Amino acid sequence: MNLFIASELTWPEVGLTLRQETRYPDEGRARLTFACRKPVELRLKLRHPGWANSGFEIKVNGLPQPSASLPGSYAVVPRIWRDGDTVEITMPFSLRTEGLHDNPRRVAFLYGPLVLCAETRADTLNERPYPALVADEGHITAGLEPIPGQSGAFTASAEGLHPSAVNDRPITLSPIYLMHGSQPYIVCWNALTPTEWQTEQAQARALQARTVDRVLPGNEPSERSHQVRGERTAKGGEGWRHAVDGGWFSWEMRILPRQPQELRVKYWGDDAGGREFDLLVDDEKVATQKLDHNCPAELYEETYNIPQRITQGKAKITVKFQAHSGKTAGGVFGCAIVLVPPPPDPRQTVQPPSPKI
Repeated sequence: MNLFIASELTWPEVGLTLRQETRYPDEGRARLTFACRKPVELRLKLRHPGWANSGFEIKVNGLPQPSASLPGSYAVVPRIWRDGDTVEITMPFSLRTEGLHDNPRRVAFLYGPLVLCAETRADTLNERPYPALVADEGHITAGLEPIPGQSGAFTASAEGLHPSAVNDRPITLSPIYLMHGSQPYIVCWNALTPTEWQTEQAQARALQARTVDRVLPGNEPSERSHQVRGERTAKGGEGWRHAVDGGWFSWEMRILPRQPQELRVKYWGDDAGGREFDLLVDDEKVATQKLDHNCPAELYEETYNIPQRITQGKAKITVKFQAHSGKTAGGVFGCAIVLVPPPPDPRQTVQPPSPKI
């Protein structure tokens, strides 16, 4: 038996009917009942799920059966089966994380066979598609508590899953198959130690302090306040904007006078296929960009210098994304004007020791 599904098998050649009763995946157990016209000798093979690392048990007519099966294999029960025989399979669910093959520090929560997710908002998902999971090594699932009466659902405090990722409210994890409609959700999290989280937060604060203005693509209030314009352009619910077939789009953005500034633009690293465009500031080209799997499976940022001769004496500039003929501009997932960071202080640079002669 490979699948745990409430079902019934009829095998007329041997006069056997096998009925399976289960509430899987709401619970980790199944019950088989044999109906035989006469005794049947069979080797019953039962799947031992790869996630069932502890507590897997088989009972025949209420008696535990010896089994040498390993997770990911099959347990074999050889027997002469008679009418009314029952088999009970118990496979307790447990909470765990699994890392991605290309990035083991990016993890998903699973409860038995169930992948868990957390609701979020589209703009938050755009800003941080892989939120922080802050925990000491080996304690990632600590702090997750089951929700009474909700199978496979857990709550977490801010001590483990950082709440800024999911709307500054207690985090609820639930099976992904129960997530209906168009509600955005999070599946994968970046696992960070408390020290790594503090470093990331410090970097984010430093960037925020340098940010002069930013626009959230696809967010109507943000784009309206930045005088969005364009031709053959569209926005996406995930928080992006692009322009197709040689089209364009632009925003008006605030700048500071007499200070060097740069443009930081966020892209989806898997975008490809004819995405070539120019970036213009007040109708002067400052860069040409091509998107062709530049950073697979990641949102990433490119930084473009804005010549000070363009910004001199101005309080606002127009940032425009112009697609090449027959090409697409974007998608753009974020756009910000930031101050150019000051050069490092050479006095704080650690010099290597002089070689001994």
